Parts: sequence; C-alpha cells; structure tokens
Amino acid sequence: MRYVYSNSVASGVALGGIGAGSVEIRADGLLHDWLIFNNGPWTTVDAHRNRYPLNERSFLLAVRVDDGEKVFVRQLQSAGYMLGGDPYRAPWLKPVKEIEYRGEPPLALLKYVDDLPVEVEAVFLSPFIPGDLKDSALPVLIVAVKVRNRGAKPLDVSLWAMLRSPFGRAVARARGNAVVLRDGGEPGDSPLRDGSMALAAKAGEVYAAVLRAPGYEDYGFQRYDNALEMLQAWIDFRREGKVKGPPARSGDGLWAVLTTPLKLAPSEERDVVFVLAWFFPNHVDQFGERLGHYYENFFADADSAAQYVLDNLERLYGKTKEFHDALYEAKGIDGWVADLVASQLSTLVKISWLTKDGRFALWEGLGDKYYGGPEHNAFNTMDVMAYAMPALISLFPELAAKYLVQHSAFALRRGTPDWVIYALSIPENRREFEKTLEREPYLALDRQRLVETVSRIVERTGKDPAGRIAHFFDKSIKGVDGYHMLDLMPDYILMAYATAKWTGNVELLRNLWDVLNGAVESTVKAQSVEGLPYHTTPAGIEWMRAVQALFKESSSQVMSAALQLLSQRAVLMGFQTFDTWAFYGVSSYVLFLWAAALKAMAEGARTVGRDPGKYVDLLRRAGEGLEKLWNGEYFDLWWDPVTGERDRASMAAQVFGQLLAHVADLGYLVDRQRVASALRAVARRNLAPDEGLINGIYPSGRRPSFVGPTLYENFTRGPYLPTWHMDTPWSGVEFAVAGHMLYEGLVEEGIAVLKALHERYGRGGHYWNHVEWGAHYMRPLSAWMVVMGAWGLKYDGFARRLTLRPAVVPLKWVLAVGGSWGVLDWSSDGARLELAHGALKIASLRLPNRPVSIKLDGKPLSFEVAEADGYYEARLAQEVQLEPGHALEVGF
Repeated sequence: MRYVYSNSVASGVALGGIGAGSVEIRADGLLHDWLIFNNGPWTTVDAHRNRYPLNERSFLLAVRVDDGEKVFVRQLQSAGYMLGGDPYRAPWLKPVKEIEYRGEPPLALLKYVDDLPVEVEAVFLSPFIPGDLKDSALPVLIVAVKVRNRGAKPLDVSLWAMLRSPFGRAVARARGNAVVLRDGGEPGDSPLRDGSMALAAKAGEVYAAVLRAPGYEDYGFQRYDNALEMLQAWIDFRREGKVKGPPARSGDGLWAVLTTPLKLAPSEERDVVFVLAWFFPNHVDQFGERLGHYYENFFADADSAAQYVLDNLERLYGKTKEFHDALYEAKGIDGWVADLVASQLSTLVKISWLTKDGRFALWEGLGDKYYGGPEHNAFNTMDVMAYAMPALISLFPELAAKYLVQHSAFALRRGTPDWVIYALSIPENRREFEKTLEREPYLALDRQRLVETVSRIVERTGKDPAGRIAHFFDKSIKGVDGYHMLDLMPDYILMAYATAKWTGNVELLRNLWDVLNGAVESTVKAQSVEGLPYHTTPAGIEWMRAVQALFKESSSQVMSAALQLLSQRAVLMGFQTFDTWAFYGVSSYVLFLWAAALKAMAEGARTVGRDPGKYVDLLRRAGEGLEKLWNGEYFDLWWDPVTGERDRASMAAQVFGQLLAHVADLGYLVDRQRVASALRAVARRNLAPDEGLINGIYPSGRRPSFVGPTLYENFTRGPYLPTWHMDTPWSGVEFAVAGHMLYEGLVEEGIAVLKALHERYGRGGHYWNHVEWGAHYMRPLSAWMVVMGAWGLKYDGFARRLTLRPAVVPLKWVLAVGGSWGVLDWSSDGARLELAHGALKIASLRLPNRPVSIKLDGKPLSFEVAEADGYYEARLAQEVQLEPGHALEVGF
C-alpha cells in the first residue's frame, strides 16, 4: 500500500473576527488551534496560555447519502478514523478518502473526494470586509456546504454538524435551527466565565439535539456506556438522516448536533449553511483588568451573534466573497502571487486584540514551543508595525489611527523615572551628574530633587531624550518595555503621516504633531552626530552576549555592571529592528527612514500651518549622509563619521525608508536610478538559492551558515552568527522588498523574491503561519505592499489625488485605498475602476499614460493635463466621489 505524506496541515486559514479570537480550518477538514476562549498564546494571563478547551476533534461535519439501495455515511475529514469512526466497531462511519483544499484567506474551499453519488464541497469563512470594522470583527465562522447529485437517480441526503461543549458544566438548549451552549458554572477567573457558543443552520429542514457523551472525542465508542447516546444518534442518522434529542439539558460532556435532511433530484444541487458563533467576554489581562471584546458592543451572547449572521447572511457572505474574488481572480499576475499575498490576511485575524472600549493591539508574534516568541506580552511593536501599517491603512484605516493615538500617550516624557535614566545614560549628562553625586551622594533617594537636578543638567548639555518613541507594550496594553531603538522615531512619524494623508485626516496630524516633533527633537538631541541618527553601543544582542562572555567566570554583579561600564550608553539606545545584528554609526536602513520622516514632517508642517524650516535643513543633512553611504552599486550597511570606518554589507532592507516614502507619496529621497541599482544589487547578492532573501551579505559572500560562527567584516569584529538576524531570510522583509521592486518596475526581480518565499513556506505546510520571533509574526503583513507595488499606488487624501503606475500591463486586480476597495482593470487602451465598498474622492489622477478621456458611469468628465515627475496629471474640473456600483473609466 503506497501513501504520500506531506506536512500540509501545519497551518490553515484563520477564521474569526478581528480581535474576536480565531480557529484554523486546515487541509484535513478539521478545526485546529482554538483561540476563541481568551486562551493560548493569544492571552497575557499565564494560567490560561496552555488552556485549550476545544481541539481538532471538537467539531465535525458529516454526510449521509441514500440512493434507494445503499446508504453511505462519511465524516467530512481526512485525518483518519475518529469520533466514533472505527474499522472494527463502526466500519460504516468512515472519513472521506481525500480532501482538495484551497486556502484563500479570508476563506477556504474544501472539496471532499470519495466514491459517493454526490459531490460535496464546503466554503469556510468569517466575514472580512475591509472598511467595515464591525462586520469584520464578528465572533463567528460560516460553513456553506454544497451538495450535488451527480447521478441519474433521486437521492436522500443529509448533513450532520456537531460541536462539543467547551464548558466543564454547560447549560444547553436546542431550539428550531440552533443549539446554544452556555456556561453552567465556570469559576470567576475562568476565561470561559459567562460565555456561550451557538451552532445554527440555514436549511429547509433542521433537527437540533443536545447529546451527552463524556470523553467521546478521545475514546469514540470504546467507552460504551458514556457514548451510548452518540452511538444511537449516528445509527439514527444512518437510518433516517436526522437526529432528535432532548431540547434542553445541563451537565458535562455535552454535544450540540444539527442534522439537515434533503432530497436531491438528478443533477440537482442544494446549499446548507452552518454558523458557529462564540461569546466569551471574560477577556482579562495579567493585571486583572477586564478588557472584553469589541463584539460585546453589539451582541448579548453567541445566540444573538449567530442570529445576526443568519439575518444578514447574503450581505456578509456576499461582500466577503466579493473581496475574495477581487483578490484572487487577478489577471496579469500568476495565481500563486495572489495566494502568497493574501495568506497574511490570516495573520491579522490570528494576532489581533480589539477590546470592548475599542483599543486595538497586534501581538508581535504568538509564543510557540518550537519557534519561541513572546512568553507573556508583546503588543504593537513599533519597528515591526512599520511593515504592517500599509495593510491597515489600505484595509482598516480606523485601526491604523487607533494604533497611532494609543502609542502617542507613551512617548518618553520629561520628568518621569524612565526619562531620568535615559537622560543619565548619555555620557555628557552622566559626567555632569557624577559631579553632583560627589556633593550629594544620596540624591537618588529624593525623586523631586533628582528630577530637578537632571533637568538642569539636560538644559545645560542639550542632550534630552524626551520624545523617544516606545518599542512595544509589555504590560498588557498599558505599559511599555523601553525606548531602545533608533528607528522607532522615524517609523512612527511615517506611519502617522501616511495614515493622515491616505485618509485626508488633517485633524489626526494636528493632534499628533507635538509627539511627532518630539520624535525628531529627541533623535537630534540625544542620538545623533552631524544631525544624523547614530548607532551607539550596545546596538545588538549578539554584541551584548559577547561582552558578557568575557566575564562569564566573574560574579553576577560584575557581569551585570560590565555591559553598562563597557558601553557608550548605560541603557540601550542604539538598536534597530534587526536586534541581533549590531550596527554602528550611521546606517543606511535608519537614515533612509529618517530622511523619509523628515520629508513627511516638512510636508506635514505646511499642512497644519507650521514652519517646515528645521525639517528641511535636517533633510538636507540626511541627503548628504546618504551620499556618503553610496558605494556606486548600493548603499553600505553603515558608515561612521567619527572614525571613518564602514561596513560594506548589502542589506536586503537598505532602502526600506524609500518604500515607505512611496506609501506616503513623498517622492524620491535620492536619485531613483540609485534606488533601482540598490534593489538590483539586493536581488543579485542577497537572494540565495534554496533559502530566500538573506538579510545581509558581505561582498566576500562568506556566511556563518556555511563556515560556522565567525566575525563581522568591519572594524568592530563583532560576532557574526548562524541563524541570527544578518544571516537569515525574514518573510516580512521579503514581501516589502518585492513590493518595492514592483514600485520601481523591477518585475522579474520582485517575482523571483516572492517565488523563493512561496516555495519555502509552501514546503513546510506553513503557508498561513510565517515565523520570526514566534509564530504568526506581524511583519509579514507587509505582503499587502505587493498589491500596492503592482499598481504603483499612492493616494493623497489631502489633495484627493490618486497615483497609479502598474508594474505589468495588462493587469486586473484588487485596489484598496483607505478602506474603500474594488477592482481596477488596466490595459494599454485604458483603465476601469469599479468600487465594491466605501467611497473614494478623486480630484486628480497621476498616470503613466496621457489620458484622452475620463468618464464616470459613461458620462464624460472635464479635465486638464499637466506633465510632472514622469506622470501625466489629469486635474478634474470638479471632484468626484466614486461609490459602489459606479465605474470610473480612463481612455489612453
């Protein structure tokens, strides 16, 4: 007997709403990784992180077919005999032979293959409608099953759906087309407290039953007395196609069972829809604060959530499917590109929090036994969110704004204990403070005098860290871990400006202005040389470990003091997002971000009525710094203006700041030919066969993954280690680089990067689970920039200007702008944009082709054309608002 096995069930499409918890439908037809109960790595409560009330044997679909001569029963799963199926005890209760699975977030399509007189297919989805936060945050999943009679005989067909109660003791009630399971006595600290689940169906005839079968998910019919009710139910289903049971009961080991008998004429097909809903309001953090879920604002329990979906099924299913089709029914790109890009929509569902009062958070990654990751708390990581934010701006700008406002409250404030320590970490301040300590050795015991003293010192030196941007939330979503990365400040500025610009929200920019200006000031005053962001030691975890290794035989006190005494900063201030890869001096990665941020500040200042002068001056200096990093082919990793030393490694993300400048419609920071040259160099040097796009490669090509631990090829001689950040591929960076290549018209290079990524994650069954620091990592949400790059998309919501430059022609694909989305169809003759959701205001179009006509719903619009920056800009005589069902057409 020959079998072929592939690890194709290591991940699946995540179902659930944004912030509502999730469960994965995988290729075996089962629901895995139930994180709907405020549990697992999704929670910050340690006691609940290993708690999984349900597993892959907790939900099951089955089909029964009677052709008048034979009766067949098949469980719609392919993982083997389970849940009563048994080649000895119940040989008639079989799994299907195989499942053809197509994971296409926000849905999955399963075709069940077996020797039956019917074809059975199912679509699993949760509503996902960009621009509609409420209906994209529902605690539900929908299973739409289609059954088709493929023979010449009429058939009696019935579908079965079952759900195990997650409660130790449940109160259950069957009524009409649904079964509702409620908490029957969970303790007060249980994540299931006051919770409920509902299993409902939409079909012509539905039978609902509550059965008791303790241990059934583990033992099937082996424990006969416990499983007797379930055994009789399967027998009834086999004989009659329906199961009846008591309408209400309470206790342990309860199961909800729905059956839907149908009659199918030859070639007839019928649809049955099942809805699984949940409601678990006891979402508390590790401090005991009850955060709840956004869905609690709309529903009282799972029953009401299920009913809402049934009442609005056509719209919710239809809009989700419409977005899916816009994304996957593309022309001009290969289908696997759409698969790869859309795979990360699962990540948004999987790692999100959205509390009852509307606070939004994304886990940096989910803790995983194999992949590591956060063990307790790591939300809204600023340097990683810089990669994910373009997706939020495009699809759910409301969430982007929430993120920015929440983070603004945690910028480093003058006079706080954290500010004192960061200020004293700067050598100029520290030297002055030591003089004071000689006179007042116990000054540290008086907080007020301490703050006053440090404030006076900072006034004299000018070295003020106030305004630094926080890294991530490590105390639920109300406390941060530190301010140690140099890229956090420009990251925040760029995200804020892009969000305001795409949405045309001048008020957001105005409200955040002091924080944005503080981010600039803190960088210049506390962490710059010649006005350029400057990496100081310690700047990488590998450097810190190497220093500690020198003192491994010393006492713990000496080892602890070693880092502070041997570093340029007593606390970390010179890191960047590649935090096990130490940079020194001025890096191309951070300087490009800095230049883009300064350009955003200059433009933003004009928008809110401020003086842009200082930002323009700093931008000029940043341009001079980028000139010194240019080596004729690409931008060196870093250059130190103090020592003159440099590192000539080719960094995959060296021009990431230019990509974010495109997203924010800021133009080029350096000559565009240099940007293209750098990206070509990355494709040539960093794209490793059978691996992917390696973060950093030296001109020598020497790598620790071939030679073992070695040293960086620069004057620091720091440790260059295998599996650490320089010598690995990050899918979040690969998506971003590929998207940037498309923006620059480097299609062959961009597709090559994506192809390597597609093969690497497809091979391991991890297509919907990209890893970095933990599982389901946030950074790969950068995948959406591939869509943006393919269109050359930019939008200025202040001026209502839409910019497009397709990387390939013809191209037909989804286009999303600030929560409004539809399909854009572009050819050499013209383009047609039809919106499916939202409202898009357009006063002008910047296009690579000269427009000769512009029509809205077939009616000509008046416009004037001007040429600038390689575009033809068509300025409409009157601004238009494009809405669903209406089409904008441009003729070339």
